[in-house]
Amino acid sequence: MFDHQWDKFLEQQSLKFNLTTTQTSVFFTRFAHQNWLKKIEDFWQLADVASFESFVRHLTNIYKVFKTRSNDCVELLERKGAGNFPV
Repeated sequence: MFDHQWDKFLEQQSLKFNLTTTQTSVFFTRFAHQNWLKKIEDFWQLADVASFESFVRHLTNIYKVFKTRSNDCVELLERKGAGNFPV
């Protein structure tokens, strides 16, 4: 039940932030419940991208979108870069 609710939440967020198709794939892959505690090197291939570098680039752009369009995540807004933030 949690996984279904979490997937719906991710879908809502991807729509809210108007993520591209590829960004949505990367976003869903990165934040899938089963991937939360894993390193991205262990699951990036599940996303529809050509390379690890492409996955990281899309993920960085997603973090930038969240940082510029969200007032909900104070930790993210306080970060100077676009990099990872705690789950």
